[in-house]
Amino acid sequence: MIHLVVASLLLLGIYKLIAQRSDLEIDWWMTFVFVLAPALCILLIQIALWFLDLPMELSLFGYVLYFIIPFYIFRAGLEYGSQRAARYSAIVPAVVITVEIPMYFLFGAGAA
Repeated sequence: MIHLVVASLLLLGIYKLIAQRSDLEIDWWMTFVFVLAPALCILLIQIALWFLDLPMELSLFGYVLYFIIPFYIFRAGLEYGSQRAARYSAIVPAVVITVEIPMYFLFGAGAA
C-alpha cells in the first residue's frame, strides 16, 4: 500500500510540473485513483488466477490497466483531448513500475 501512496504523490508532482494551464483539475485524490483502481483490478486478476490454478505470470497483462483507466478518466471525466489524455496516461505505468521495483527490493514480495 505504501507504493501506491508514493506513486500517486510522485505522479501528482509530475503532473504539476508538465501542466500547461494553471487550472489543472488533477489533485492528490485523482492521482491516487489512477494508481489504486488498476492495482485493485490486478489483485482481483491474481485471485482469479490462483483459484483457476493458472500461472501468475498472466497477471502481468493487467498492467495495461495503468494506462487504460487513467486514459478514460482523462478522456471522459475531465474532457481532455485524446492526444493529451494519452500523454498524461502514459506517465502512470512508467511511474508505477519505477516505484514498485525499489519497493519490491526494499520490503520484499509481500509489500509490492
